[in-house]
Amino acid sequence: MATVQTGDRVRIVNIPEWLLRDLPEEDRKRLAAQKGEIVTVLELMPHGYLWLSFVDGADGFSLQLSDVEFVAD
Repeated sequence: MATVQTGDRVRIVNIPEWLLRDLPEEDRKRLAAQKGEIVTVLELMPHGYLWLSFVDGADGFSLQLSDVEFVAD
């Protein structure tokens, strides 16, 4: 995988169960709908996490690098 940087576009390939577990149903549906979508990396976080936009551009949510794939421009 290419090195991901802030501003890069990534495809969400996995929404982990731990992220959805304790959320209200509306939030679970919104996150689950992101799977397969291409979003922007807003911030690189510690321990291999990425802060991502939602597909509509709204500020976001965090996933691990292993939950996304790099999308070349």
